Amino acid sequence: MAASTYYSGRYLGGVLGASLAGLVLGDAVNRGTVALGFGLLATVAIGVAAVSTLLPSRPPR
Repeated sequence: MAASTYYSGRYLGGVLGASLAGLVLGDAVNRGTVALGFGLLATVAIGVAAVSTLLPSRPPR
């Protein structure tokens, strides 16, 4: 029961977030801005993955 409520909440949050983003951005979105946003997110993700390789390993249990 709790899991289904959790996932339903996440789904509804995603729908509301996407709807609000569309409402706020309106006609300002075009192919160039979407490509730029995707490029920035991809660059940040690669940077985070690279930095995570420098983290110390977990101690054995």
